[in-house]
Amino acid sequence: MKKRLTRGMALPLAIFVLVVLSAMVGYLMRMFLLANASSIQEILATRAYFSARAAIEGAAYQVLLPGSSTIQACPAAQTLNIDGFSVALTCQQYDYTDTSGTENVSVYQLVATASQGTPGAQDYVERQIQVSLSRCLYTTGGECN
Repeated sequence: MKKRLTRGMALPLAIFVLVVLSAMVGYLMRMFLLANASSIQEILATRAYFSARAAIEGAAYQVLLPGSSTIQACPAAQTLNIDGFSVALTCQQYDYTDTSGTENVSVYQLVATASQGTPGAQDYVERQIQVSLSRCLYTTGGECN
């Protein structure tokens, strides 16, 4: 006795295989796009960090001014454009004199916030760096130990 295949069975099987393969391709494409978007965000975040860091280093050089024998004033609040990022830089200065009156100490609080894009958008990125620096000078001149 010969076995016969049931007629019409190939079409539903082919449709099932196509649906399963389409779902797998769709899933893989979604994973690829998410991984790609994640990589782009990481690159932008790194660039934002280094833009903020560049602003901090520039301001730190201004307030600590090597070779200077006087306390420097904070740079004015400003917005810089570094590598396509908008960097807001602020500085607060606190001056102190020791009880004997021989040492002047200035403490600087520097804050740089680098951002690119529109807040709330998928491609928005922002990084902030805060640094505290101090400089001590004798009233007679020279750096404190």
